[in-house]
Amino acid sequence: MPSSTCTFCSESFKTYQELVEHREEAKHFDKLYLCEVCNTRFSKQNGVENHFRDNHLPVSGKGKDDEKLNRMWDKGTYFTKSEKPEPKKEPNSDGTKRQADDNNVQKPPVKKVKKFDPTKPSTSKAGKIICCEEGVEYKYSATNIKCSGKKECRVRPGGSYMFADDTVYCMRCFGVEKRKKKDNILGDINNWRQLENVVETFEALKECGDCGGLWHESCSMTLATTTFICHRCVTGYSIPKIEIRHSCPLSQFMTERLNKLCGKPVTRNTGIAVVNFTSRRTVDLVADRPNHLKEQFRNTYGNTTNYTQRMIYVIQRTFKADCIFFSMICHEYENHAGTKYCLIDTLDSVPYFTTTATVSRGAAHHEIMLSYFDFMRRVGYEKAHLWANAPVQGDNMIFTCHPMAQKYLSQVELEGYYEKMLAKGEKSGIFKKWRNFGGFKEDVESNLRKKKDYKGIQPIHIPIFEGSQWEYFNQKYEPEPEDKENSEAANFMRKFTRNIPDNLTNTFWMDLKKRDKPMDPELLEGRRNSHEDLGDKMSFLELCVENNWEFSTLRRAQFATMGIIDVINRFTVVQD
Repeated sequence: MPSSTCTFCSESFKTYQELVEHREEAKHFDKLYLCEVCNTRFSKQNGVENHFRDNHLPVSGKGKDDEKLNRMWDKGTYFTKSEKPEPKKEPNSDGTKRQADDNNVQKPPVKKVKKFDPTKPSTSKAGKIICCEEGVEYKYSATNIKCSGKKECRVRPGGSYMFADDTVYCMRCFGVEKRKKKDNILGDINNWRQLENVVETFEALKECGDCGGLWHESCSMTLATTTFICHRCVTGYSIPKIEIRHSCPLSQFMTERLNKLCGKPVTRNTGIAVVNFTSRRTVDLVADRPNHLKEQFRNTYGNTTNYTQRMIYVIQRTFKADCIFFSMICHEYENHAGTKYCLIDTLDSVPYFTTTATVSRGAAHHEIMLSYFDFMRRVGYEKAHLWANAPVQGDNMIFTCHPMAQKYLSQVELEGYYEKMLAKGEKSGIFKKWRNFGGFKEDVESNLRKKKDYKGIQPIHIPIFEGSQWEYFNQKYEPEPEDKENSEAANFMRKFTRNIPDNLTNTFWMDLKKRDKPMDPELLEGRRNSHEDLGDKMSFLELCVENNWEFSTLRRAQFATMGIIDVINRFTVVQD
């Protein structure tokens, strides 16, 4: 009987059946692509392509054989493809040739592509995470929980706490309350349960419809829930990007300033993009004032005050993936007791800005704030305000779940950080003058001394804005244990004057420099962009929680950014 030789490995067999069994065991029909450098075989062209690029393609281009290998890569000669051999027809016992039919032709196994169902757990035979070092059970991140004890006390991620009736105490504050013999507010101790501040939800997995490998949702960098094919199975793969469709004079102005600072051309894959959304607000700045001061405040602020809330998002665009790294909430009062005031109410950042040799992360953040104030002075705003209110380490101001290693600035550090920014602004001609509350108080009292009935600074002399520090200090008076039987007005003034020495350096008051040239009509906001989810802080946080978008790692921040850009494009409303 004639011998049979395998065309893939040159091994000889006595019978054709032995050859067939050998091919099935060695799976030669799945490995038609041969690497010309090391003779390793692969089932797909992109397999040998990835292998050659990762193992043979030179990085430096200075090696002995680098030119040859680069030429092989450029011309596509780094692999050869074998043809599937025709099955050999053996004679039957009666001497006639076998007919090639479905019963005797050896066929390569057919791979079935299984569509990904996000509602069902993976049943892949591969069953292995191939995207990163994290396992299948990759939990989402926890964040700070406010303790009902001390004002600045928090239950940190991973920490234990006591819980009952929607009330939370860290273990330390719970112990303090438990030891109190009088005024114990815990009630029945048996009602309290000890819990841990962890998230039990695992990140969703996506299964590659080709190789069967498992990918974390954020690693996949795909939003669609259709068939997922991983980048290892796609030739020439690149992370999908969504073009930002957003047009606004302020965004354009800030974008140009930031890219000029970074010295990079603005393309789809480089530079910085700014988007913002506005909403109209109406507030009564008098309702919460002390009764004896309401008439004064009403004469100054009227029945209601209108302002615009603006949410600003700053995105760095790279070849790998876009990432939001800074956001701030601004309030703009077109008529605040006769003055056009703008202020930064809240800001937040995550440490994912890619720095350069000349631009640090802090410098980029300063430029964001300065470009905003520069634009506002150009459109006619006269004064600006800023409150340096350092958050507790780990708190979420705008972004959900900061990196555990991100260091927050202390109160003193934050005040110094803002002072450097304001000094830059004064030097560049954005601010005519700036001072902290101590300097503001001196200016007010200097003007009051010219009057006969000088009594020092009074509550009515300090501008108040919704959510501002002095709006809080000028609220209705709540009696305190040490109060004497004085009038409500006397007790309020005692508390008001007591707050001044401790708050001389944490608020800033700026006079914007008037524009030197006539206003460019294009800078006037002829239209505004509003967004149901991105135009408000709480709505944005709820959107992130609902979609499990967080900023605890760069990968998850990039995935969240992809989703946010998609939401920008689909739900932005332009108002003329």
